[in-house]
Amino acid sequence: MDFRRSGAVEVVAGEADRAALAAKLANTIDTNKELEATYALYNATLVLLADEARKRARGRLRRSGATK
Repeated sequence: MDFRRSGAVEVVAGEADRAALAAKLANTIDTNKELEATYALYNATLVLLADEARKRARGRLRRSGATK
């Protein structure tokens, strides 16, 4: 994964707005859907965020005894 792609994924996961991403990448990703589709891998980011949410939920359920 090159910097543009990994950086875009990190910016999206960090919940920065598209203008900040465009400024960082020095392009028009905030208004260009083709660039967005190429570099901002929202599906991968969402999968990672969902996995992290599930891990947090499992821990909470275990601590509360809800999984017994």
